[in-house]
Amino acid sequence: MAERPPTAVNAGPLDDDRTPLGRGRVSPWELHVPVGFVLVSLLALFVIPILIRQRVETLRAVLERRIEPARDQLDALEVTFAREGAAIRTVLLTGSRDARAFYGRLRAVEAEQSRRLAALGAASGERVQASLRELRTEVDAWHATHDALLAGRITQEEYARISPPGDPLYERILRAARALDAEFTRETAIVMAEMEETGRLGFALTIGLALMALVAALAVIRIQQRLRGLADDLRRRAREETALRRAAESLGAPITIDAVLNEIASSAIVATGADGAFVQRIDPVRQVLRVVSSAGEYAPPPRAAEPLQGSYAEYALGRGAPQRIHGLARGEHPLPGRLLERCRDCDAVVVPLAAAGDAFGALFVVRAPGRRPFDRDDIDRVRIFGNLASLAFRNAKALAESEAARHELERVMESRARLVRGFSHDVKNPLGAADGYLELLEMGVRGELSPEQREGVQRSRHSIHSAISLIRELVELARAEAGQLRLDITPVDVRELVRTTAEEYRAQGEAAGLTLDIQTDEPLPIVSCDRARLAQILGNLISNAVKYSPAGGQVTVRARRCDAAPPAATPERQAVDWVCIDVVDTGPGIPRDKWELIFEEFIRLAPVTGRGAGLGLPISRRLARLMHGDVTVASELGRGSTFTVWLPRAVEGAAAQEAAA
Repeated sequence: MAERPPTAVNAGPLDDDRTPLGRGRVSPWELHVPVGFVLVSLLALFVIPILIRQRVETLRAVLERRIEPARDQLDALEVTFAREGAAIRTVLLTGSRDARAFYGRLRAVEAEQSRRLAALGAASGERVQASLRELRTEVDAWHATHDALLAGRITQEEYARISPPGDPLYERILRAARALDAEFTRETAIVMAEMEETGRLGFALTIGLALMALVAALAVIRIQQRLRGLADDLRRRAREETALRRAAESLGAPITIDAVLNEIASSAIVATGADGAFVQRIDPVRQVLRVVSSAGEYAPPPRAAEPLQGSYAEYALGRGAPQRIHGLARGEHPLPGRLLERCRDCDAVVVPLAAAGDAFGALFVVRAPGRRPFDRDDIDRVRIFGNLASLAFRNAKALAESEAARHELERVMESRARLVRGFSHDVKNPLGAADGYLELLEMGVRGELSPEQREGVQRSRHSIHSAISLIRELVELARAEAGQLRLDITPVDVRELVRTTAEEYRAQGEAAGLTLDIQTDEPLPIVSCDRARLAQILGNLISNAVKYSPAGGQVTVRARRCDAAPPAATPERQAVDWVCIDVVDTGPGIPRDKWELIFEEFIRLAPVTGRGAGLGLPISRRLARLMHGDVTVASELGRGSTFTVWLPRAVEGAAAQEAAA
């Protein structure tokens, strides 16, 4: 195949910068930000007015519940101070006990007012606290003078000297009270200013929230538009996935390769929104490309041909990747049918079809002139359909090869079966004739034989019988391999069959110095199998156990329920109830790596004793598997072997007959 690039073709690989990547998509950022903006706007519209109102109410509460009551309390306290001053002067002038009592009551009122004032001023700033402390200091000094006078510690003359008519102590109290009132006034101004600032902030935030609400409304409109676009994109993707699924399902459908390729071409049009799609297949003998499937308006008719050399398919196969072509007619490349006349300016994607080094052809997907060119997503989708087409070609090739191999295997097996049947027929007749002649000699028809002669005749007849038995086993094995063995499936009582079959070998075992033990669980389910074939399997296994167990040993035949399925059981039969028949001997045992080898034909493990041809176990396993069961072995060198026949509890006769066929 030529590797030169096509002449004057405007094509590009998948990483062409001109490919409009991600057209029509909405990124998570674009979708989440407007939604978050809408949520924030709605939350702000609800929360911020509440916060502004709460702040104003808090400031108003400061004025109404702390500052104003504190100022009122300070005014009341000043009045009390004045009344105390008047009361103490009355005491000085009259010495009246009533004046003294009245002064005491005023002191109690003053103490309560001072306590309330201190409590109201506790939440104020440091300056208010300092003024309160200064007032308390002046009041305490004033009271100390009065208390000394009333207690007689100083005389009236001394009191007049300490507190002259101008009473500077009282003036200091008034100055401290005025300073405290000034601080309360200052705090009132601060709170009022903050309330005004909060009002202005609320107004500004209201305007801002109105603008945010407007922006949010615009964002909602944009989101709706985006969601419509997303819905359209989801519908498109659903169509694409449906088309891809249909194309993939066609690979496993029992239809021809042409039908599969037609489905792939039709699905590629749906998935990419193209106007035509077709598949070209290489004819390696004539070195041409033939259209084997086509769909859409812009597609050549089936069977249209063009030279392989210099074609777009050769160009794509040479690069091993999909190629995008802008204008099919711009290069000097042959096109099938009348495609060139209708599609000179079409945009196209060519996907090479190849697998495991075999080039099959190419998949073309075409869009009509004037439509949007293929982007990266489109090319990726076309690549998937190209892979499906390659897989369809590969499956068709593998199916053809497997069919040819199956027919060849059937021919070989049939030839082998005919050979074995012919050989057995040709050999059994002379062996039978020889056995008959020896039987006549043993009967004395030709005269009496000496003991030595009679022993020789008997040994010859035994050898002939062994050869006939071997031929019979070969014929049966050939019939099983050729699918000519039929089963008679009936309900069988396993316990009765095991006892009957094992008892037939008791005399043989006792003659060999062995003990035969028969064990059966009570009860056992009835199984569906071929009674005669099951008896044949047990006979083979018990006969082998007797042969290979030394004198003084024991052969145990045991029928039981199985706790699990045999290792080779199919998944659907894992849950089936199973019945097992074990044949246990005390022979030399079998190495672990030879457990499966003994089930192959003509395999006899060393040391060879000269007994048997190695066909009993293979025939037994084949018969068991025809009845949906199995034969397995577990053994240990020097400790004997256990051969197990596995039988499913319920096997439909029709299913078993079908398996045998």
